[in-house]
Amino acid sequence: RIVSPTAMRRAAAAISTARKHYSLYGMEAAMTARALDTAVAKFAAAQTVVDLARIACALERYRLAHGVYPESLDALAPQFIEKMPRDIINGQPLHYRRTGNGKFVLYSVGWDGKDDGGHASGVSYDKGDWVWQN
Repeated sequence: RIVSPTAMRRAAAAISTARKHYSLYGMEAAMTARALDTAVAKFAAAQTVVDLARIACALERYRLAHGVYPESLDALAPQFIEKMPRDIINGQPLHYRRTGNGKFVLYSVGWDGKDDGGHASGVSYDKGDWVWQN
Protein backbone atom coordinates (compact mmCIF):
# COMPACT_ATOMS: atom_id res chain seq x y z
CA ARG A 1 0.00 0.00 0.00
CA ILE A 2 1.37 3.36 -1.02
CA VAL A 3 -0.07 6.82 -0.53
CA SER A 4 1.09 9.14 -3.30
CA PRO A 5 1.46 12.84 -2.46
CA THR A 6 2.22 13.43 -6.15
CA ALA A 7 -1.07 11.86 -7.23
CA MET A 8 -2.93 13.97 -4.66
CA ARG A 9 -1.30 17.13 -6.04
CA ARG A 10 -2.20 16.14 -9.64
CA ALA A 11 -5.82 15.56 -8.64
CA ALA A 12 -5.95 18.94 -6.89
CA ALA A 13 -4.50 20.63 -10.00
CA ALA A 14 -7.09 18.94 -12.24
CA ILE A 15 -9.87 20.08 -9.95
CA SER A 16 -8.44 23.59 -9.92
CA THR A 17 -8.45 23.63 -13.73
CA ALA A 18 -12.03 22.33 -13.83
CA ARG A 19 -13.05 24.97 -11.32
CA LYS A 20 -12.30 27.69 -13.87
CA HIS A 21 -14.96 26.22 -16.19
CA TYR A 22 -17.61 25.26 -13.65
CA SER A 23 -17.50 27.95 -11.00
CA LEU A 24 -20.01 26.78 -8.37
CA TYR A 25 -19.32 23.06 -8.66
CA GLY A 26 -15.62 23.66 -9.13
CA MET A 27 -15.38 25.64 -5.91
CA GLU A 28 -17.07 22.84 -3.97
CA ALA A 29 -14.82 20.27 -5.62
CA ALA A 30 -11.70 22.30 -4.80
CA MET A 31 -12.70 22.57 -1.14
CA THR A 32 -13.36 18.84 -1.05
CA ALA A 33 -10.01 18.09 -2.72
CA ARG A 34 -8.12 20.16 -0.14
CA ALA A 35 -9.92 18.41 2.71
CA LEU A 36 -9.27 15.01 1.13
CA ASP A 37 -5.58 15.83 0.64
CA THR A 38 -5.27 16.75 4.32
CA ALA A 39 -7.15 13.64 5.43
CA VAL A 40 -5.00 11.33 3.28
CA ALA A 41 -1.78 12.96 4.53
CA LYS A 42 -2.87 12.61 8.16
CA PHE A 43 -3.83 8.98 7.56
CA ALA A 44 -0.41 8.30 6.01
CA ALA A 45 1.34 9.97 8.96
CA ALA A 46 -0.71 7.97 11.48
CA GLN A 47 -0.10 4.67 9.67
CA THR A 48 3.61 5.47 9.56
CA VAL A 49 3.67 6.01 13.34
CA VAL A 50 2.08 2.57 13.76
CA ASP A 51 4.60 0.98 11.38
CA LEU A 52 7.56 2.70 13.07
CA ALA A 53 6.30 1.63 16.51
CA ARG A 54 6.03 -1.99 15.36
CA ILE A 55 9.59 -1.89 14.07
CA ALA A 56 10.83 -0.12 17.23
CA CYS A 57 9.33 -2.93 19.32
CA ALA A 58 11.07 -5.51 17.14
CA LEU A 59 14.34 -3.57 17.45
CA GLU A 60 14.01 -3.57 21.24
CA ARG A 61 13.28 -7.31 21.28
CA TYR A 62 16.39 -7.86 19.14
CA ARG A 63 18.48 -5.72 21.50
CA LEU A 64 17.24 -7.66 24.52
CA ALA A 65 18.19 -10.94 22.81
CA HIS A 66 21.57 -9.83 21.39
CA GLY A 67 22.71 -6.93 23.57
CA VAL A 68 22.88 -4.45 20.68
CA TYR A 69 20.62 -3.15 17.94
CA PRO A 70 21.07 -4.86 14.55
CA GLU A 71 23.18 -3.44 11.75
CA SER A 72 20.13 -3.42 9.47
CA LEU A 73 16.39 -4.02 9.65
CA ASP A 74 16.85 -7.21 7.62
CA ALA A 75 18.00 -8.96 10.82
CA LEU A 76 14.55 -8.55 12.38
CA ALA A 77 12.37 -10.68 10.08
CA PRO A 78 10.93 -13.19 10.66
CA GLN A 79 12.05 -13.83 14.26
CA PHE A 80 11.26 -10.39 15.72
CA ILE A 81 8.72 -9.11 13.22
CA GLU A 82 6.78 -11.27 10.78
CA LYS A 83 6.98 -8.92 7.81
CA MET A 84 8.82 -5.62 7.57
CA PRO A 85 6.50 -2.68 6.79
CA ARG A 86 7.58 -0.47 3.91
CA ASP A 87 7.39 3.30 3.63
CA ILE A 88 3.76 4.14 2.88
CA ILE A 89 4.84 7.16 0.82
CA ASN A 90 7.19 5.57 -1.71
CA GLY A 91 6.95 1.82 -1.11
CA GLN A 92 10.67 1.62 -0.32
CA PRO A 93 12.17 0.19 2.88
CA LEU A 94 11.97 2.50 5.88
CA HIS A 95 15.26 4.14 6.84
CA TYR A 96 17.23 2.93 9.87
CA ARG A 97 20.63 3.64 11.34
CA ARG A 98 22.31 3.04 14.63
CA THR A 99 23.70 6.10 16.34
CA GLY A 100 27.00 6.32 18.16
CA ASN A 101 25.39 6.37 21.59
CA GLY A 102 23.83 2.89 21.37
CA LYS A 103 20.52 4.17 20.09
CA PHE A 104 18.90 4.33 16.66
CA VAL A 105 16.98 6.56 14.27
CA LEU A 106 14.11 5.06 12.28
CA TYR A 107 12.17 7.12 9.75
CA SER A 108 9.99 7.54 6.68
CA VAL A 109 10.67 10.15 4.01
CA GLY A 110 7.41 11.85 5.03
CA TRP A 111 4.72 13.55 2.98
CA ASP A 112 7.14 15.59 0.87
CA GLY A 113 8.80 12.35 -0.31
CA LYS A 114 12.27 13.79 0.27
CA ASP A 115 14.86 12.03 2.43
CA ASP A 116 16.03 14.64 4.93
CA GLY A 117 18.37 12.21 6.68
CA GLY A 118 16.01 11.55 9.57
CA HIS A 119 15.31 15.17 10.42
CA ALA A 120 11.72 16.04 11.27
CA SER A 121 10.41 19.54 10.71
CA GLY A 122 8.69 19.50 14.08
CA VAL A 123 6.21 22.03 12.72
CA SER A 124 4.02 20.25 10.21
CA TYR A 125 3.31 16.69 9.08
CA ASP A 126 3.80 17.72 5.44
CA LYS A 127 7.44 18.82 5.79
CA GLY A 128 10.51 16.84 6.81
CA ASP A 129 10.85 13.17 7.61
CA TRP A 130 8.55 11.24 9.95
CA VAL A 131 10.99 10.09 12.63
CA TRP A 132 11.05 7.60 15.51
CA GLN A 133 13.99 8.15 17.86
CA ASN A 134 14.67 6.13 20.96
